[in-house]
Amino acid sequence: MDIARQWDAYRRDRLARHTDPLPVADPDDVTAYLSELRGNRRAVAVGETAPSTLHELTAGPHPDVEARLRSVGSVIPPAVRAQLAPYRSGRAGREAVTATAPTRQSAPPRPTTGVAGGIGTPPSGPARSTRR
Repeated sequence: MDIARQWDAYRRDRLARHTDPLPVADPDDVTAYLSELRGNRRAVAVGETAPSTLHELTAGPHPDVEARLRSVGSVIPPAVRAQLAPYRSGRAGREAVTATAPTRQSAPPRPTTGVAGGIGTPPSGPARSTRR
């Protein structure tokens, strides 16, 4: 097996997981700035330093924000929503209709027996063609 091919795959994997940190060098000094970037990437590629990845936001909203949202009922407070209504006429119309529309009761589930339940599937299993 070719060792160089394995090493290239290893380097490529490390560099794919790496996000360049902001160099300390002055961006106006192009030579020093690029030299620092290249040195950082070389150190990651050869294994001198670990790849640094971007940190993701995974915790979700802060509990205080969730509590406030539950008390308000919406991300947009009612006073702000009223001020935005002239600029969002379509949305304001939909919200007005849903606010005044009577709530519907859900219908009871339909029975699965009888004519409606038997359409498409014979009682003995899936239909097979007798033509060959």
